[in-house]
Amino acid sequence: MKTQEPAELRQLRDRITRRFHKACADYGLIADGDHILVGLSGGKDSLALVELLGKRSRIHVPAFRVTAAHVIVEDIGYQSDADYLAHFCADHNVDFRLLTTRINPAPTSIASPAPASPAPTSSPSQATTAIWDAGGSPAIASSDALSQTAPAVASPDAGAPSLNIKGNPCFLCSWYRRKALFNLARQLGCNKLALGHHRDDIIQTHLLNLIYQGSISTIAPRMQMDKMPLQLIRPLCLIDETDLSRYAELVQYRRVPKLCPYEHESRRADVKRLLDQLQTLNPEVRDSIWGALHNVKPDYLPQRICPKH
Repeated sequence: MKTQEPAELRQLRDRITRRFHKACADYGLIADGDHILVGLSGGKDSLALVELLGKRSRIHVPAFRVTAAHVIVEDIGYQSDADYLAHFCADHNVDFRLLTTRINPAPTSIASPAPASPAPTSSPSQATTAIWDAGGSPAIASSDALSQTAPAVASPDAGAPSLNIKGNPCFLCSWYRRKALFNLARQLGCNKLALGHHRDDIIQTHLLNLIYQGSISTIAPRMQMDKMPLQLIRPLCLIDETDLSRYAELVQYRRVPKLCPYEHESRRADVKRLLDQLQTLNPEVRDSIWGALHNVKPDYLPQRICPKH
């Protein structure tokens, strides 16, 4: 006899699913014939994204394919459970790829094999790709050449950044993981890359850009890359982090074995705490900031008459 699902989980799943479908419709995130690559970090957000896209892909209209990829950055001190991620993807009918890269070149010519990866050892100038089919079994192991010092093919607007991990660990880790995903998307013929940013991430990025960059901007639910045929999409953009956190607890997503050592030492973490403080002033502050992003009034912003000097 099938156990009845708790009411809280049922209601939470329904709300998350509704907001996922609304985001896809409002921002035109999924179309017929898409091949979507999901950046699977192993955290609650990317696991939920794989689950939602996997379920949605079983509906025939629109017809699209989903592949998930997890990138291990060897010289950043965190751990992930690749076996769990592979089987999680298999449970949701999603192919899984495991990539290993690094920020700084290895000190010797022999690189250590990726943890929990069946792929062969690669040289420091390569990213190793392990491929699982939707059944959760290793299917192919291949090495995709990916220079770690040359500018990324899929990051055309910037060359390789400074390799000072202590100075800017979050930027470097993100840059190299994104670079590996872009190149894999090109290799597989994916036309979209789905990232697990939720509504709080978008709000926090807006505040980061406002406070530190002097820019009224944020990460968009959909963005076309300028110099390659790839769109970035964020199907969780209407979902609150609190809902995703509670859902992860109720369905018992497995936690990352060892979190990033810089997780609580970033500007984003500072802005997250700032938002919590603002919420004491206005409990609806997140709704207000989200609404402001859709309610920009240029006529009420400063307009230069003379060119900037």
